[in-house]
Amino acid sequence: MNRARARIYAYLALILLIRWRSAKQRKVTEALKVQSKEGIMATALRVGKQQS
Repeated sequence: MNRARARIYAYLALILLIRWRSAKQRKVTEALKVQSKEGIMATALRVGKQQS
C-alpha cells in the first residue's frame, strides 16, 4: 500500500513539475513575442525617419 501511494505521489509531482515548466515556457515565449514586436516597430520607425 505504501509503495503504491509513493508511486502516485511521484507521478503527481512529475505532472505538476511538467505543468509548471510549460507555464513558465509560455510566459517566456510571450515575453519574446512582445520584445520582437517592439523591435520590429522601432526598426520601422527608424527606417521611416531616414526616408523622409
